[in-house]
Amino acid sequence: MHELRRSLREIKKHSAPGADRISYEMLQKLPKCSIKAVLKLYNQICVNDDFKVSWRHSRVLPVLKPGKDPLNPAS
Repeated sequence: MHELRRSLREIKKHSAPGADRISYEMLQKLPKCSIKAVLKLYNQICVNDDFKVSWRHSRVLPVLKPGKDPLNPAS
């Protein structure tokens, strides 16, 4: 529980939610009983090595930094 709470506290504010549309801010505001349920789910997934196929993929969208050269990959 301590690790989960610390992770939620240290996460960047205003980060974009994933495909499930659940933001970290939402998770941070969950009541204690709900945090326990989330922790139980995470632990079951890890113990049973039961990661859903859809959880193994992500979308990465590059965003050009303002004023940078669009042809330079570092931008």
